Amino acid sequence: MAPRSPGAVASVPAVDPIKILKKYIWLLVGALGFGLFAGFASYVVLGRYAPVWHADVQFRALGPGQDVARPEGEVRVDERELTRFMETQVVTLRSPVVLEPVISDPRLGDLVPGWASRFLTDSGRVDPIDAIADLQTRVSARVNEGTELFTMSVGWRSADEARVLASLITEKYTTLRGRTETTRETQQAEAVRTQIADLESRVTQFEADKARLIRDGDVDAIDAAASEAGTELRKITLDLSDARNDRALLAEQIDIRRQQIADQEQGGALQFTALQIAQVQTLPSVARMKDLLQSYETRERSLELRGYSENHRARKDVRREIEATESELAALQERELENLFFAELEQFEEERKQLDAQIADLSERLQERRLEQVDLTRTLEEIRTVDQRRTATEAQILNRRQQLSTLEASGGRSRVQIQQAARARDRRTSPRFEVMLAGGVFLCVGLTAGLVIIREVLDQRIKGPSDVALIPRTRVLGLIPLATEDPQNPKHFETIVRDQPKGMLAESFRQLCTVTLKRMRHAGAKTLLVAPASPGSGSTSIITNLAYAASAVEQRVLIIDANFRRPGVHKALGLEESPGLSDLLARVSTVDEAIVNVAPGIDVLPAGTPQHRIFDRLAGSQMGEILGQAAGLYDLVLIDVAPAVVSGDAIALANRCDASIMVVRALAEKRGMVARLRNELGEVRAEMLGVLVNAVRASAGGYMRRNIRTAHEYQGNGKAAASGSDSEKERSAA
Repeated sequence: MAPRSPGAVASVPAVDPIKILKKYIWLLVGALGFGLFAGFASYVVLGRYAPVWHADVQFRALGPGQDVARPEGEVRVDERELTRFMETQVVTLRSPVVLEPVISDPRLGDLVPGWASRFLTDSGRVDPIDAIADLQTRVSARVNEGTELFTMSVGWRSADEARVLASLITEKYTTLRGRTETTRETQQAEAVRTQIADLESRVTQFEADKARLIRDGDVDAIDAAASEAGTELRKITLDLSDARNDRALLAEQIDIRRQQIADQEQGGALQFTALQIAQVQTLPSVARMKDLLQSYETRERSLELRGYSENHRARKDVRREIEATESELAALQERELENLFFAELEQFEEERKQLDAQIADLSERLQERRLEQVDLTRTLEEIRTVDQRRTATEAQILNRRQQLSTLEASGGRSRVQIQQAARARDRRTSPRFEVMLAGGVFLCVGLTAGLVIIREVLDQRIKGPSDVALIPRTRVLGLIPLATEDPQNPKHFETIVRDQPKGMLAESFRQLCTVTLKRMRHAGAKTLLVAPASPGSGSTSIITNLAYAASAVEQRVLIIDANFRRPGVHKALGLEESPGLSDLLARVSTVDEAIVNVAPGIDVLPAGTPQHRIFDRLAGSQMGEILGQAAGLYDLVLIDVAPAVVSGDAIALANRCDASIMVVRALAEKRGMVARLRNELGEVRAEMLGVLVNAVRASAGGYMRRNIRTAHEYQGNGKAAASGSDSEKERSAA
């Protein structure tokens, strides 16, 4: 099976914004103009029949104890408490508790007749439910961030009535604030007095508890005992630490000596210190033995001075005595060292036992002193705790008294002051000219752009190579522009390379031929199946023009018309349809009789006699033999076939050919169908070289039309330049 062609990356953008903008520029310009008109018309209509004016009232909120006449720095204000208070007032301004008195005011109908008339009942009164609901939608309030101000706004069609409504709401709100704050301050003052009395009783109880602790615990004696216990505790701790260190050193020495004893039992020798050796040398037995050895050595020197030789019997006797004495002295020293070693070990063991007893005694005393100190500390801590609680309670009493003084000093003063009375704005709120124009433009242009993008995204038709590149594992072989895009306006598309070799369509076929031959050489292929996706794709014209382009580069080409259902090669080239391929497959004709030469380097094998066109023979072994013979005689064999969407002939022939390409017509096939056919062609023997898009239109914003025009002008200028050069030569010759 032939290897599959690498596919395009699926993340290629499906929509090019610049291309769409250029393509639909006039539609978007029209939407812009209509949006401006719609915005202006809306501005005029709404301004005449539904204008909105707003009136504003500005309030200033004061902190508890803050006077409006005092500088702000003299009284410290809790910012968070003030913010919460203002947020509460913003909600209160729009609540029914404020708006109901406004609706119930008998002056309402005379002051705001335009607004009130909308809610009059048969009895001539204002319906409170509907009026309050409407007023809540027209009243808004907000806190001015970073200030002590909050603002209320009322909107209505008339600026005067909006201002009057704002004044009425302000009047009812200030009345409610006055009643509420008087009651609240009285209740708060009484609550603070109760808290002060309770805190004072707690201070009295703390003083009584402290007196009892001092009396029961004898605080003066406790202080002295605590100091003495602390001193003794530190001394015991130091003694215990010294004892533990001494024991650790003794244990180390004992372990060293026991290890030496174990080594001695294994055949080793005890290791003695210089001090031990010096102590053994001072022992009386060792001293006597050394004196005896010295006397023998003196006698030997005397014999030597008297002339006795070393071999003399007297000197040999003295030498034997010296050696025996030295050996006995060494044995004596060894025994004494061992005795001293074990004596020191026993002494270390005894000292360790004494230290263990001392450590146990000190640990017990340390625990006793710690328990005593804990009791003393607990008593002192209880006294300190009582003092701390009393101090904290006295601070709370002072704070409550300050709150009470603040409440008494306020004297019923309201925490909300009117900073600015109700005033209508100089400019109506709605409609605004710039807002209506921007809204109209945004709505119309946005809706139009959205519909355009949706149309482009939902359009699954193949319009050009970029749409083919969106299909996974699919390569683009090339494109052929629509015939009407060529400025030379060709008449016969099937033979345009032969008839108009300097046209842009002919140039497109030459480029296609170059790419196709390169890929076929790379794949080692000679037989190429040109499979149309659907009827009208133009595969027959592609084959004939590709043959003329290949013959121009000295390629021997054979065109085989295997489209038994609707053959067209013989019509395109002006040939008879028989004898041909069907006659060869029916074995009623020979190759020499069926193949027709139409141009230098180009031969054609027509479809053949209609009664011999049996579709199943295209998949037979004889068809493979014909293709094999053709591949041996020609450089390029092009096979035309019925559309893949209407028959399986293309798949059958693809199993006999070396390579294949698919031809799709722009704006005729959809990506889903092309993907399915590409997968089917990719599963057969022939290598899928790519997809060719035929009859591509030059869309707005694209580069193809500009390139075609530039190339056409360039070739026309080149022809004129050549003509001019020939004229100059003729004049020179004359």
